[in-house]
Amino acid sequence: MAKNMYDWVADRRFNPIKGICSHDCTYCYMRSYWPKMSEPRLDTVSLRRGLKGLKDKRPVFVGSGIDMWAEDIPGEWIVKVLERCKQYGLTYLFQSKNPERFINYLEEDLFPEKIILGTTIETDRSGISKAPSPYERSQSMNKIKELYPEIRRMVTIEPIIDFDHKRMIQMMEWIQPEFVNIGADSKGHGLAEPSAEKLEQLIKDLEKITEVRIKSNLGRLRREG
Repeated sequence: MAKNMYDWVADRRFNPIKGICSHDCTYCYMRSYWPKMSEPRLDTVSLRRGLKGLKDKRPVFVGSGIDMWAEDIPGEWIVKVLERCKQYGLTYLFQSKNPERFINYLEEDLFPEKIILGTTIETDRSGISKAPSPYERSQSMNKIKELYPEIRRMVTIEPIIDFDHKRMIQMMEWIQPEFVNIGADSKGHGLAEPSAEKLEQLIKDLEKITEVRIKSNLGRLRREG
């Protein structure tokens, strides 16, 4: 199994929806595989295989290879994946740059019982993908917080891109995540990155709001200051 982007999720992931992601993020680690991939599809073999026999108690990352909540993913595919997840007594991580779409499935009570809903806020800037802007994502997660305060929420700031400090903190205050993950670009995409000083201030101020989980790859930026 491929290495996970988080060390707090199960080694086994669940990716029954496959294909090229329409969000077209400039830094997506899957881009190198796209020449051998096609349009999104529901992999019925993977869906049928499910998660039988999984003993790992850590959350299962569902949809780590494509944003299964992108607007071009048919709703019936998502429902089938959620129904399959419900067959196991596991905790699931669903992460999307289109978290507004989570709300419809929350309203219809289609999610499994134990979930963490996450989004990416890698910067406050727009234009780095075709996904909803970081501001829009933060507003959607804020809405989830207001409507469903019992739902666990997380944010990943990875790969971190240079930002306006005040706006980043404001978005996190809107979301009030259970924890924030921070990581750096590991693939040399040439992203505009914050200085070490700016990064340390962000970490310090985030720790006033929530738990901060720092990935080892952030060490490069912390040393470069």
